Amino acid sequence: MLTDRQEEILKFIVGEYVNQATPVSSHAVAKSPSFRLSSATARNEMAELADEGFIRRPHVSSGGIPLDKGYRFYVEALPRDPSLPVSDATSVRHHLEGVSEDVEHWAELAAEALAGLIGNMALVTPPKAAQGKIRRLELVPLHGFVVMLILVLQEAKTRQRIVSLSELTTKDELNEMSNRLSTVYGGATYHAVDAASESGAVERQVLDVARGLLIEEEVDRLEEPYICGIRHLVGQPEFAEGARAGTIIGFLEDRQVVRTIISAAIEGRERRVVIGQENETKEMQDCSVVLARYGDPEGVGGVVAALGPTRMDYGRSMASVRLVSDLMGGMVADLG
Repeated sequence: MLTDRQEEILKFIVGEYVNQATPVSSHAVAKSPSFRLSSATARNEMAELADEGFIRRPHVSSGGIPLDKGYRFYVEALPRDPSLPVSDATSVRHHLEGVSEDVEHWAELAAEALAGLIGNMALVTPPKAAQGKIRRLELVPLHGFVVMLILVLQEAKTRQRIVSLSELTTKDELNEMSNRLSTVYGGATYHAVDAASESGAVERQVLDVARGLLIEEEVDRLEEPYICGIRHLVGQPEFAEGARAGTIIGFLEDRQVVRTIISAAIEGRERRVVIGQENETKEMQDCSVVLARYGDPEGVGGVVAALGPTRMDYGRSMASVRLVSDLMGGMVADLG
């Protein structure tokens, strides 16, 4: 547990490091009008933050650099819906208003606008109608606890996954479960599949896998995203070295990495912030991503994402992603 003063010092360190990209000294903390501490007290408080894993100090006398845990605390302490300056929001609205009816062009303009707002990389997928809807769910026993889950979609496609159930289940029980879940979730998209609503552990496990298969279907359905602002990303101090810049460009060219970003946005039921090592992809663990869906999860929609180093301006990035996703959602709604 951090004290109130330690929380404020941590937020100060993260904010200063985001702005300056240099370690924040105990002297800077001590002299801040917000604290007015002695240098010894500031050093002690920073030592506590380091011991708790919120910051790191390469040397006892060196400044503090936020760790992922520190950034996560900082993000959770931000207002739930941070806002942009009125001039920035107005500029983006003008940029997107009155665009042509070519919906493919919308995503390109939105990515350009978002990259300009955040000074980092932006990714936007063109709007597409949700199509992955359950027609039937079948559970075929293989051996022991292992079954084959077959998800039959309404467009006559199937997706399959081998599942090791948490409980031994008979063939009759599997048939009954298949029939019941097919009745309850027939016609549902990933968005409407809620594993937590089921009382049985096996049913929850099956629905969790089924939802994952539907999300895979959505990711496959979405077209290649528009990516803008790579030059901003590789221009950040963290990636200034040629080798690191090359690594960043390389993993962004990897379709699987882009799929991972899109999948994370689709899976989340609201805007998400994924920080550093919270990313499943190793190559992205020096980066953070702010993700959001736009449009109707049951209808037409897509994905908006901002990507930068872990030292990103989280408040501005969150506000920018929200603005662009809201504008894209409004444009999609007007199509109906």
